[in-house]
Amino acid sequence: MKKEVSISKKAQARKVQEIMRARKMNKSQKIRSLYDAGKAIKEISELLEIRYNFAYNVISRTLKKEQAVA
Repeated sequence: MKKEVSISKKAQARKVQEIMRARKMNKSQKIRSLYDAGKAIKEISELLEIRYNFAYNVISRTLKKEQAVA
């Protein structure tokens, strides 16, 4: 079971690196992608060097839109 966790962490790290390198994504898209990849809002704000409040607002608006559609 421990091996599966480490593989999962490696896969997650690879996905995060791909998102960070993506040039065709704007910051809001990167925030959503990182959140979907399992990153916390605090981690996202540190990775993208943005304010926590900006990342929080993007995520909260996205979640509200998803709830409205469902």
